[in-house]
Amino acid sequence: MRMLEPLLPDTLREEELTDCIERVLDADQDEDIEGFLFEDGFMGGHSAKRLEFHGCKFERCRFSPVEIKYLYFVDAVFVGCDFSNMRFHGAGFQRARFVDCRCTGADFSECVLNQVSFEGCLMDYANFSMGKLTNVKLSDCSCVHAAFDSLKLKGVALSGCKLMESEWLHTPLKGVDLRGNDLSAFHIDPADLRGAIISADQALILAALLGVVIR
Repeated sequence: MRMLEPLLPDTLREEELTDCIERVLDADQDEDIEGFLFEDGFMGGHSAKRLEFHGCKFERCRFSPVEIKYLYFVDAVFVGCDFSNMRFHGAGFQRARFVDCRCTGADFSECVLNQVSFEGCLMDYANFSMGKLTNVKLSDCSCVHAAFDSLKLKGVALSGCKLMESEWLHTPLKGVDLRGNDLSAFHIDPADLRGAIISADQALILAALLGVVIR
């Protein structure tokens, strides 16, 4: 799987995140937010039909639920940000990196993720259900009790992730390499495991799904 890195401008302008969003929304035009560095900012409580970010970097920013019908991030980097309980429902992400972010309880349901990586993120109880994931990588993430139900997957890589008690119902994992991830109490229909790549140790854990008793 070939991952594309976010394309950021050589020089990023700096502005307070809330001020930037309000300025663009108050302009009442289809203006995108492009080429900014946001540090220690806050996004939350905003209401709009659409809002797009292009070529922006977010460091230690905090995100709270917003009422934005069309929210889109292209070429975005998030470092040390807090998305706890953030509602991204139906949003789009293209060429984005999440590094050391807190996404506990975040709602990514029905989102479209294309060329997106999550690295060292806390994603317990996050919800990715009914989304479309294309070339998405999760590495060294905690996804305990996270929901990945009814996903459309095309090129997904998982490595070093804690997937205990996570749900993957109605999400076929054919060709997905699950080795090196903790699958304890993994919730999935046995039919959706057909073609997945697992280790011998994981086979012992997943045997319970088939009703097999190993002695």
